[in-house]
Amino acid sequence: RLNAARRPGRTVATALTLTIGLFLVGTLGTLGASMKATIDDLMPQVMTSDYMVSAHQGIGSEQLARIRAIDGVGEVRTYEMTGAGVGDLQTTVTAARPEAYGHPIRQTMIDGRPAEQPGELVVHEPLLADNGWQLGTHLPGMVNGVEMTWTVVGTFAYPQNISAGDFLTAPATLRELGIPEEIAMVTVTAREGADVAAIGDGLRTATRQVSGAEVIGLVEYSELAGAQINALVGGVYALIALSVLIAALGIVNTLGLSVVERTRELGLLRAVGMTRGQVRGLIVRESLMISVIGGTVGIGLGVLAGVGLRSAISDQMTQLAIPWAQIGIVLALIVVIGVVAALGPAVRAARTRVLEAIAA
Repeated sequence: RLNAARRPGRTVATALTLTIGLFLVGTLGTLGASMKATIDDLMPQVMTSDYMVSAHQGIGSEQLARIRAIDGVGEVRTYEMTGAGVGDLQTTVTAARPEAYGHPIRQTMIDGRPAEQPGELVVHEPLLADNGWQLGTHLPGMVNGVEMTWTVVGTFAYPQNISAGDFLTAPATLRELGIPEEIAMVTVTAREGADVAAIGDGLRTATRQVSGAEVIGLVEYSELAGAQINALVGGVYALIALSVLIAALGIVNTLGLSVVERTRELGLLRAVGMTRGQVRGLIVRESLMISVIGGTVGIGLGVLAGVGLRSAISDQMTQLAIPWAQIGIVLALIVVIGVVAALGPAVRAARTRVLEAIAA
């Protein structure tokens, strides 16, 4: 402690690099955990079907019959999807019957009615407002290379913070254009009292031979959203790791200078009975003091900043979660960094020749 206080500016500068890196870790970790907690909280409110089954190559009539035959299955709804031009936009349009609206993500009709006739279109409300469209607006379009005209007949909204497809049309639109039925997604709702987990196993068995088939339930949907957040935060963590590595090198440099400056002192300590192991321990403890102080201050301030930012956007991020397990791992890594950074300088200090050091 006394040695670190001899050059407080250098000690603070060394610890500060670690503080900044772990400040970002604490902030991002808290925001990421809160975002995932918000998703877990919202999913039961916004996912209206027990399972969603999708496939890259489409779900055939044989697989659809197997899905309907699974014990406990209640409502089965089908959806087709196609690339299309809507006005100046190139997008994806979902074709679904009116009874399939509101699945698998809850939707609320704001105005108008579902699409039932060829060319009719229901539009996500924010997109309708952004483009200045209204009910009854006619828009030039193109589907599968065929030009056509869309007519806006309704508008809908999703729950806050949730977004899925922006356009819905009737299957009759695709049939009129000569596009054969190709089911891209099926939603399944279990009958009351049915074993939902068993239905999930049955769906996986029924679609085993379908190329690229995915069966996603409430848990899987939350995990999928959480994995996307982890990927985003993980990319930033990789950059932060470089700053932590630089901080470790800074500790090595500081301790190395400290050992050189204290050559005579170390020699005197050895002369009055300090062993080499005690000298090494002295340097390691000094390194741990710098790393632990810098790291804990950084991670603590980062968590506080994350809590503050979450509070500022609490209308969108409704849940607060602090990643205690992650913080524990980071604190353990701080100790490891302190020990590893001290190894070189500690060995050098322990090898100090007593007589030469005293005469220095």
